[in-house]
Amino acid sequence: MKDGHVGYLEAYVKKYKIFIDTCSLLSGGADQFWQKIVPILERTGKSVIVPKSVYDELEKLADPNYMPKNKEEGGGNRGKGRARTPHSGQFAKEKSCCGHWRSKR
Repeated sequence: MKDGHVGYLEAYVKKYKIFIDTCSLLSGGADQFWQKIVPILERTGKSVIVPKSVYDELEKLADPNYMPKNKEEGGGNRGKGRARTPHSGQFAKEKSCCGHWRSKR
C-alpha cells in the first residue's frame, strides 16, 4: 500500500465498517496493510471486524494436526482446480485459503 493511499484508507475507516476475510489476513500484503491501518484505528477509535467464521477457519489452520482434504480424495470439487496442460490454453488453478479458485502464479 502506497503512502498516498493512507488518506483514502482513513476516510474509509471513518465512513464504513471494515470486515476482513481469511485470505486478506493471510495474504502477502497483510503486514503492510496492518502497519498502515492500526494507527488509523487507534486514532479514530474504530476496529476491523473479523467474522466468527474467519476466526474459526484461522483456528483450524493454526491446528498442527489439521490436514486439508485432498481434492482427489473426495474433496467435493468435481474437477475444479485440476491442473490443465499448457497447450490447452488454460492455467493450473489452486484453491485459495477462503475457497475461491485462482490461477497459480
